Amino acid sequence: MIRSMTGFGRGERRTDGTVVVADARSVNHRFLDLKLKLPGEAAALEADLRKAVARRVGRGRLDLSISVQREGSRTTVQVDMVLLQHYLDAAAHIRKATGVEGDVGLRDLLQVPGAIRLDGARVELGRAEAAAIMGAAQEAIDRLCQARGREGDALRRDLVRRVQAIRRRAATIAKRAAGATARATTRLRERVLRLAEGVDVDPARLAQEVAFLADRSDVSEELVRLDAHLEATLRLLAGDGGPAGKELDFLTQEIQRETNTIQSKAADLLINRAALAIKSEVEKIREQVQNIE
Repeated sequence: MIRSMTGFGRGERRTDGTVVVADARSVNHRFLDLKLKLPGEAAALEADLRKAVARRVGRGRLDLSISVQREGSRTTVQVDMVLLQHYLDAAAHIRKATGVEGDVGLRDLLQVPGAIRLDGARVELGRAEAAAIMGAAQEAIDRLCQARGREGDALRRDLVRRVQAIRRRAATIAKRAAGATARATTRLRERVLRLAEGVDVDPARLAQEVAFLADRSDVSEELVRLDAHLEATLRLLAGDGGPAGKELDFLTQEIQRETNTIQSKAADLLINRAALAIKSEVEKIREQVQNIE
């Protein structure tokens, strides 16, 4: 199953007057980059939460946020007056020593690190609450993966359509290339004979140049490799072998490489146009593949 790296999921659990809400959101990233935002009392669950995410998500920058709201809980504001007095004394000393004028205001005091602290009425995490946090997180991850799957399915349909379009263009090239060598050979013979009118032309040398031209303009091997890459891409898009984004990106590069070679070797206008059309599709595929896990 193809999955996007972009999605959002939310989970919620209630237990003993406590409401736990988990939000999971992800965007594109080369690897799995997980950032957790947990209440202080849930820090012991971090390792389990990371394992839960890693079991379901292979790539993407993922933010998992957990909030715990307890009915009747109160939050108190603790002010470290001793620290603030030291801060004021230091400011007065600096002002006296340097002669710099200025007053320390309330805004300055509120920004002193550690001067103000929020303390909840409860800091102990009960067994039921821990289970609620894990359950809400798992639900959020499940819904995130569902969202990534829905978007991935849309990406898969688009990519299959583009690969099939490339195959049709490749068939056009193969059909045109079947007679391209003969046409180029005929043009070469006619041009040589026209330019060498009245001059003896070595038949062996002419045959050698014709053979060289035929070999240089032959794109049959490139077409075989191109078809193999397209077939491998379709298998990946249809399979369920886990994250496929990196492998699809590699195949896209190989498709682009073979198309460039075909375009450079074939001295034929229609083949050139078909190759340009393939390269246009490949560029769109490359953009889409960057969104796939």
